[in-house]
Amino acid sequence: MEENDVQPLDTTSLAKSVSPPHDLEDRVVAALRGRRLIYERPFMRWWIAAVAAIILFAAGFFLGRQPGDPKFTFVLLLHEGQGWREAASPSEEAQRVTEYKAWAGRLRASGLRIDGTELGGQVNTLPENASAAASDKVGGFFAIHADNLEDAKAIARTCPHLSHGGQIEIRKIEGT
Repeated sequence: MEENDVQPLDTTSLAKSVSPPHDLEDRVVAALRGRRLIYERPFMRWWIAAVAAIILFAAGFFLGRQPGDPKFTFVLLLHEGQGWREAASPSEEAQRVTEYKAWAGRLRASGLRIDGTELGGQVNTLPENASAAASDKVGGFFAIHADNLEDAKAIARTCPHLSHGGQIEIRKIEGT
């Protein structure tokens, strides 16, 4: 037989299942503890986890808000009051949507955090027998971040909604 020839392994003489001694794990763990390579102190693990959670929370709180970031969040509710001029055609309505998106895009480009969306046309009220006045219909909203109410008003004054005859209600979101 040459040196490179490989003989197939005869598995008939091997035991079908070999299991380690039942106390092997306990002996290995005891040996590692004896060499101080592992520790079993559940209280210590809990304590370390709690301290790590507090540190991560504090870091997120302080690092998440940069100096100069606006302090408050305001919502601009876009009311379609009696002065609201409805779009005469679908193309005019699409043009309004483009106008609102461009306005929000300019604000984002200037560094302002802003988000918003148009609301669906169907108004549902509770209790069921109540009715929302047509002049109170909210067609959409924007959430903005500003240092104070005056800054929020200044931003709202630039919204195209006013040029279409709508009204804007400005509300501070509590807790921000």
